[in-house]
Amino acid sequence: NFLLRRLLFPFEYLIQRRLEKTTNYNRGSIRVVHIFIWFFCIFSLMFATAPLIFFHEPLENHTTLLLFITYYCMLAPFCFWFQPRNLKQ
Repeated sequence: NFLLRRLLFPFEYLIQRRLEKTTNYNRGSIRVVHIFIWFFCIFSLMFATAPLIFFHEPLENHTTLLLFITYYCMLAPFCFWFQPRNLKQ
């Protein structure tokens, strides 16, 4: 059903499958964990700039890549917040 979402966000899909098995398909707890993953992704973006700062590379030269990483990390967990009722496959 959600092949495009699986292909675009494979790590989030693996987290989703693991959460489903761990919480016995409890939608509320899965949603809460995805919200925490969203915050974790936003705060982990600091690590994307660490190599640039370490090698004294100006951040202005890499704005497009950093924005792509930012929006990808923000969009991935958000796509998994809203699930249909029957997730068992």
